[in-house]
Amino acid sequence: EIPVGSIAQVKSGFSFKSQDWTESGVAVVRIGDVHDGIVDLSDPVYVDDGVAARASQYRLATGDVLITMSGRIGDVGRVRLSEPALLNQRVGKFVVTETGKVDLGFLFFSMLDPARKKTMQSYAYGVAQPNISPDLIHKVRVPLPPLAAQRKIATVLGAYDESIENNLRRIE
Repeated sequence: EIPVGSIAQVKSGFSFKSQDWTESGVAVVRIGDVHDGIVDLSDPVYVDDGVAARASQYRLATGDVLITMSGRIGDVGRVRLSEPALLNQRVGKFVVTETGKVDLGFLFFSMLDPARKKTMQSYAYGVAQPNISPDLIHKVRVPLPPLAAQRKIATVLGAYDESIENNLRRIE
């Protein structure tokens, strides 16, 4: 196992102001939207195009892996959105720094491990609301098998995830 920070960095989201929120526009992913391995925008908030342009470096892409850093520490979700979205403060995005060593999908599934979430919660600080910094997340240790094995693991687990998601849609 190696520290997350040796293969990836966690980048915090944009600090939107309350007056930035609008009824429509570009969706913003908040802490409550990240849970159970997904990013759920069933109750979205939005910013207008002007605010979105100022926060363009926080634009999310399909496949991005997010983590909550306040309140519910260590909840992880993967972006599967068809529309543009931006990242709010206190939600972090994993950015792989060692592309030849780690597969982002494998890192996603590794961070879903309840033991890692518990470790992050033990690192949390704050009295009224627990918080964790990107630097503390970087200290969390993850397994690092060979890249080919990581890709196989991520592919198999991703197929299971897709199957579960399809079944949930059918049930709905």
